[in-house]
Amino acid sequence: MDNNCKLSHSKLYASSILIVTVATIVVISSIVFTLIMQNKAEIASDWPNQRCNPKYIPFAGLIVTPEGQTASEYTSDNFNYCVQQNTVNMMSTLTQPHVYLLNTVNEAFSSVGDAIDNLRGAISSLRTNIAKFVSEVLDRIMNIITPLQKMLLAMVDSLHKVEGILTSGLYTFLGAYYALKAMIGAFFQLMIVL
Repeated sequence: MDNNCKLSHSKLYASSILIVTVATIVVISSIVFTLIMQNKAEIASDWPNQRCNPKYIPFAGLIVTPEGQTASEYTSDNFNYCVQQNTVNMMSTLTQPHVYLLNTVNEAFSSVGDAIDNLRGAISSLRTNIAKFVSEVLDRIMNIITPLQKMLLAMVDSLHKVEGILTSGLYTFLGAYYALKAMIGAFFQLMIVL
């Protein structure tokens, strides 16, 4: 009795616990297998939707067996497919905030780019309008200056003509003065001599 008192409950009844656990697993597996085999046609007809259902994954090769594969190969392939699909769905959910953030940043930079393009367009329009304004002002100034220039040239030409006339008149009077002076001098010379 001393040896039995020192042993724990699990050590005393380990074999019984193991037998009950194995028996329970076998009974539950048998019941599930029987239910699956009874509903095999119904499950197989909806296989794309049912293939990743956890209660059908271990029996995928028994429910649907493609040609060229054994039941265990198809069960393994189906398990890998379901794990990949769940991983993709899970990663899609996990990365959704990052994708949203990146899309928001992308939209912000796109908006900044659009604003810069609009600003560049406005500056180009302003530059074009200023060039048109300056060109129009210069055209009007030229329209005013050209007749003024013609008038000034005509005035200068007229003044030069008047200057020429006055100069020739002055030289004519000067020539007449010298001639008169010479004539009077010659007359007095002649009077003195005579």
